[in-house]
Amino acid sequence: MRTVKTKYLKRLTIAGLTLLCIGNKEANAQWECCSHLSANIKPLYEGSALCWGAEVAGSGGYLTDSYIANSMGFLGLELSSNHFQFYAEGGIKYWYKNDRELGNTFSSNRFGLRDLSANYFSNNFSIHLGLQQIKTDDFFLVNERGTGLTLQYNQNNSNVQLAAGTVTKDFSRNGIFCTTAYIYDLIPVRTMPAGNSWGDTNFASFSFLRTINHKKQSTADPAFDEFQEFSPIEENSTNTSFGVESYGVTLYSEFGSYYDHQSWYAAIHTTINLGHIANLRAESAYQGVTDNQSLLLYLQLEKDLAWSINQSSTIQLLYLGQFEIDENAQVLPRFSNLFLGEVFRMDLVDLPLFNASLKHQFSASQLSLKLQYTRQMKGSNMRELDFSIGKFFLKKHLRLTALSGIMNSDELTEQATLGRLEMRIFF
Repeated sequence: MRTVKTKYLKRLTIAGLTLLCIGNKEANAQWECCSHLSANIKPLYEGSALCWGAEVAGSGGYLTDSYIANSMGFLGLELSSNHFQFYAEGGIKYWYKNDRELGNTFSSNRFGLRDLSANYFSNNFSIHLGLQQIKTDDFFLVNERGTGLTLQYNQNNSNVQLAAGTVTKDFSRNGIFCTTAYIYDLIPVRTMPAGNSWGDTNFASFSFLRTINHKKQSTADPAFDEFQEFSPIEENSTNTSFGVESYGVTLYSEFGSYYDHQSWYAAIHTTINLGHIANLRAESAYQGVTDNQSLLLYLQLEKDLAWSINQSSTIQLLYLGQFEIDENAQVLPRFSNLFLGEVFRMDLVDLPLFNASLKHQFSASQLSLKLQYTRQMKGSNMRELDFSIGKFFLKKHLRLTALSGIMNSDELTEQATLGRLEMRIFF
């Protein structure tokens, strides 16, 4: 049986790689439930204040003893006038899983929303109200979709952010609409659930960030869970002077009927340019929860290598750890959504974690490849090695991505393998 599965996986992966390597337009590699819809928003007609965009996605593949498939369709509408913007984005998704070992087939479909917000922008101030994606200015505490309010003020390289929201499982990033975790059920769900209704799981945060002009900071996060645009890289353009690029503080709290005790966090974070060596991101956060007091540590080294004007690489090394103040303290933030690993999607609940990735981009042909390894250093010792290759076609209206992975854990009786081919069409 293993021989049959291995042959199938190899054929699927080879077929996917062959399709992706045909042509020479544009590319990207990607984990996680993502979207490129906002880059394709355009006026309904010339001069119209109403803009629209659409995206259709589909994928098929194999995960150990199961055939897996999913499809999604999204529509975005934007209405702008002067400093105001109203944006709505929703869609439908379908998923299918055939477990050959158990002889079971599961499929379902669902409608949902990803954004429904009213926004105001000025030169240095913005307000976002409604269902939206909210990310704090630190490196790992919050990256979530919730219904709430975000205020942001920028002045003289300083940024102040106030955010508050309520998160429900219908709209959260790791909930029942956007995520693809429903087809990756190798091990039991480990993350704490989002609420069923408003008020069950809530958060509020204050962040201050001061940026110092050494060089432009990278916007990539460890999971590469947002699309990155391709642009030519100027040779010798990187400023390698040693120094602090940014520093800041974040105060954060989670509360609601799902919590036994209100949790709060105080974090300090900085980005330091280590010259020719790398960029260092560091954060230390105190978790103040009854019987679960801890110190959380985030360290990331990132090195950009420009081989030529059209070719570059990014190397990342990440460590996330916990120092217990209370014995057997749990790590409790619900909304970090690190998604380390295509299948296991390791997060703060799995600390300590180590992640290493290498991404290479061919800007002229818009082709991107990524190799990533993630390991849980205690607990069930989850390990995952992922490789992806992606390419845009038809002036970024079509993107194909092939993903493969090898997963292991103390909770698995044998090594698991993944092969999946994804297609996204943008209108």
